[in-house]
Amino acid sequence: MALIRAMNTSISGLRSQGYRIDTIGDNLANSTTTSFKTARVGFQTMLSQTLRFGTSPQGFLGGIDPQPFGLGVNVGSSAHNFNRGDL
Repeated sequence: MALIRAMNTSISGLRSQGYRIDTIGDNLANSTTTSFKTARVGFQTMLSQTLRFGTSPQGFLGGIDPQPFGLGVNVGSSAHNFNRGDL
């Protein structure tokens, strides 16, 4: 089961990066056109699982950070720049 989870996580990352590369390619291809508007891709975590919860500091000892485990990414937003372009 762990191998399938790792493969699904990596595939989701590759798909999201592929979308980002497509957006960058569109930005480069259309950069010399009239009134060009750029686009930017934002990512978000699809789901995360906490393997170990954190603890607070006690006495002279510091606390322990929580240990989350990400289960993939997704394209969260595709923001367009609507500022006035070159004429």
